[in-house]
Amino acid sequence: MVNPCSIQDKTDTIKEQVIDVVSEIIEIDRKDIADKTDVNIFEVFDVDSLLGLEIVAEIEKVFDIRVDDDDIVALDTIDDILNLVSTLLK
Repeated sequence: MVNPCSIQDKTDTIKEQVIDVVSEIIEIDRKDIADKTDVNIFEVFDVDSLLGLEIVAEIEKVFDIRVDDDDIVALDTIDDILNLVSTLLK
């Protein structure tokens, strides 16, 4: 039987890692984005498409996943990234 706490711990770890990646690439302190996972990072944090692709590339490397080009266009928020990573890791 799967321990529900371990699933939540894994989700929290993924969230922390995604926030770290985004924070590092857009050069904004993680504490300034950690509570804004539902905002459009392109609008709120002035992320351009090149930085967006850099975020995706680093996410692929960190989690050893492959993000389809069709999925990239739907990644507007950190929550979007988290949901995609969680889905791809299953």
